[in-house]
Amino acid sequence: MARLAWTGFYGVTTAQLSRRTGGTTSGPSVGSAFGMFGPGVRVGGGSFWTFGVPGSASTCVLGVRFRRVAGGECDLINIRNGASTHVYIRANNSGALELRNSSGTIIMTSAPILYNAWYFVEVVLSVISNTVGRAELFVNNVSAGTPTDTDTLGGSTATVDNILFQTPGNSNTFDIDMIYVLDTTGSAPFNARLGDVRVGVATTTADDAVQFTPLSGTNESNIDDGDTPDDDTSYNISSTTGHQDTFSVTGFDGVGTIHEVAVRAMARTTTGGARTFAPVLKNGGTTTEGTALSLTTSYLEASHYFRNNPSTGAPFADAAAVNASKPGYKNVA
Repeated sequence: MARLAWTGFYGVTTAQLSRRTGGTTSGPSVGSAFGMFGPGVRVGGGSFWTFGVPGSASTCVLGVRFRRVAGGECDLINIRNGASTHVYIRANNSGALELRNSSGTIIMTSAPILYNAWYFVEVVLSVISNTVGRAELFVNNVSAGTPTDTDTLGGSTATVDNILFQTPGNSNTFDIDMIYVLDTTGSAPFNARLGDVRVGVATTTADDAVQFTPLSGTNESNIDDGDTPDDDTSYNISSTTGHQDTFSVTGFDGVGTIHEVAVRAMARTTTGGARTFAPVLKNGGTTTEGTALSLTTSYLEASHYFRNNPSTGAPFADAAAVNASKPGYKNVA
């Protein structure tokens, strides 16, 4: 399985946060001021937000770009199954981050961190057990200690299905710029800690090859909602199986290793009947179809992570290869 989920917060509003993250929210806000490289999520004032982890992972590697804004001693990030916490990150009164188990025992403690500074925080929960559990905390690629056998099992189910971000005290506030969640199976690089990574964005600029019918103007003008999806205000529509739209993009400026390209599109069915819809990615005349999503009459976000460039069958070489790609979507059935 390896990569379970990862996301930035481009193309999502506060009201639509649960569409992207598959969890529940109460009080967090999405905004451009809350991220380092793009929009981020602010959790504060007693708010909370759960990030759903697809499937049930028997191990978990969590990475977040994190900025503490205000507050004192406080629980911040919990790795859980249901409502049961296996391990969690707590800020102490010295400004350090503590990794604790469900009974509150400190597993390890980082060096103090500064307010209003960005850090990349990772937790490797490699064994979930009440006797021989293993968990390790990293801040900016530096381990906070040496893992030893400990209790890392909260409740009775030794899997992870959600991450809780919370600020129990009203004075506590922190920001999240991006999230990744892996397990330790499968092939590299998604079977181990990634270190400091970022999510970039490429924006659509024009139609490439389109078959859906636009509400008005060009097909691209109806899907280019920026960071505020507008649902039925602008859209493209098709009832024909196999119809597909792809678009030209620009603006991705990532350097170094490009792990994946995510294509995301929001869609719904207008008839209530069975419909499936999939993201697609084209490069050099070759198109790869992503995982299809069964639609409902409410908008859902279809997403797929493309590991390889469709034209080469190998990982994307550089930013130019990403910007030369044509993302889109398909009415599968």
